[in-house]
Amino acid sequence: MGGLIVSGEFKFSINGSLSLMSVGKCLVAIPVHNPLDTTVIVYDVEGPYVELTKPQALPPGVTELTLSVNDLGGLLRGIEMGNEDVVVVLGIDGFNVTREFVLGRESAGGFTVISFAIENPTNLSLIIMNITAPGIYLANAVTLPPMGSGVANLVITGTPNLVNQLVNVSLGVMGVELTDVFRVTNSVGLEPVVIEVPIRNPLNVTLTVLNITNGYLYLVRQVEVMPGGVGVLELRVINATEAFSTYAVVVAKVGSTVVRIRVRP
Repeated sequence: MGGLIVSGEFKFSINGSLSLMSVGKCLVAIPVHNPLDTTVIVYDVEGPYVELTKPQALPPGVTELTLSVNDLGGLLRGIEMGNEDVVVVLGIDGFNVTREFVLGRESAGGFTVISFAIENPTNLSLIIMNITAPGIYLANAVTLPPMGSGVANLVITGTPNLVNQLVNVSLGVMGVELTDVFRVTNSVGLEPVVIEVPIRNPLNVTLTVLNITNGYLYLVRQVEVMPGGVGVLELRVINATEAFSTYAVVVAKVGSTVVRIRVRP
């Protein structure tokens, strides 16, 4: 997600300076390159031979991260063999990020877990079943109570370039499974491309939604909903900013009567 991706440019070098701390232990200052334009807070580092004694701030550019080492010989052997894995917990612009690194090598083969809060602005229970894109998936389903919030954990493998990438979001609403499609923008945001909206017919006659449009979104196909039933409206969004700030015209057939109503998306 733009600047929130911890890319392979984060590299831990094996050339660090050492200082004695206690018998059998030492401190290692490891050069780190932060490619982002914001300061990254390192909250925790865990590995077979290393740990972080206190949180440290990494400004943009090249700086040093000081780690406590409990077995310097084992650490150097692991780095030389390319199998010294460490798990790092980072704070980036309010997001908590968990990242696996291989010391001495770029982290392109590792993974990132991004945790972020999600709000449910509706009065319906909402289940986020999955979020997928090349190199991305949701770690676990998230249930959001009406008007409530929850935390989603996204797993990102490798270092995918997400800008302009399409992201599929699988939702469960009103007992119906929906799939929404979003595009990742340069401003580290998600712009809807295709959204599915459940609709309940409270009438005792058949309701057919013939069209919905305001010039910036439109109904992909007509939807017929039986009395007391639930249907799914599939809307394609051309311009998200205008689509959700402009009144739309809904053309529907209620029984045998065609009606037009003006609504705000």
